[in-house]
Amino acid sequence: MPTKYEKFMAKTPEERRAELIKQLSKTPDRVAVLVRGKPVIKQFKFLVQEERPMMDLKVIVRAKLSETHPDKFSSHTALFMFVKIQKKESESLALLPDVSMASIAQDYTWDDGFVHIEYALEDVFG
Repeated sequence: MPTKYEKFMAKTPEERRAELIKQLSKTPDRVAVLVRGKPVIKQFKFLVQEERPMMDLKVIVRAKLSETHPDKFSSHTALFMFVKIQKKESESLALLPDVSMASIAQDYTWDDGFVHIEYALEDVFG
């Protein structure tokens, strides 16, 4: 059974962009972000204020993950986030926590208007 993310991505870039334009008309100072990874979180679309650092989105995703998957999250679990590059979908770049969402959007927004970000969890000790 396809996830909500998979259903959303099955739409054409033009359809996704049309939906986004409606949302951004209410909050034009936001960056549209699609987030995915394993384990899956229910909410995958986020509108983040342009001036906010990447760390704020990371905190939100971490909270969503700990709510939906408390068994996979502990104080020893690190969350890594990577921005997907549209022209090379198999490639991604690690994101620094202090980079603003506006600068990420300027360089990495896809044709559908979203910045595509993947996350990964890793157990760390230290």
